[in-house]
Amino acid sequence: KPSIPLSRRLGVGSNGEHRTPFYVIAGAAMAAAYRIDAGKHSTGAGLMLLDEAFHGMDQQNALSAARFLDSIGLQMIMAAPEADHSKLAPSLDTIFEINRFDMDIFVERTSIKEPARILLTSDMPSEHPDLLTRMVEELRAGAA
Repeated sequence: KPSIPLSRRLGVGSNGEHRTPFYVIAGAAMAAAYRIDAGKHSTGAGLMLLDEAFHGMDQQNALSAARFLDSIGLQMIMAAPEADHSKLAPSLDTIFEINRFDMDIFVERTSIKEPARILLTSDMPSEHPDLLTRMVEELRAGAA
């Protein structure tokens, strides 16, 4: 695809289209600061802390950004509201839910295994382009 300068993209598009380039830029800067070489095994932790991770982004853009950050060797620790669990879960290994009631704090740990990750992405057209094609065929067959 042809590239478009970031300055021309800022005026139009969704939140995901506006925010994704900044995650790419921040991730690349973090990887450079940590001296992570994508072609070599790294022995250190390349932590990236994200508050309100991928807020306002759709699932496709959030998953793409998270996969990019992971692919360059960063380990993400993300804070996000419970409503974003389904959007973030395909890119996570572990979810810690932290709830506070008065002075009591409750922590629940959930591990995301590969079968769950597959199920969570099973209805995403960006992951399975054939879904849209099959749906169009079914609609045409039903209309005939």
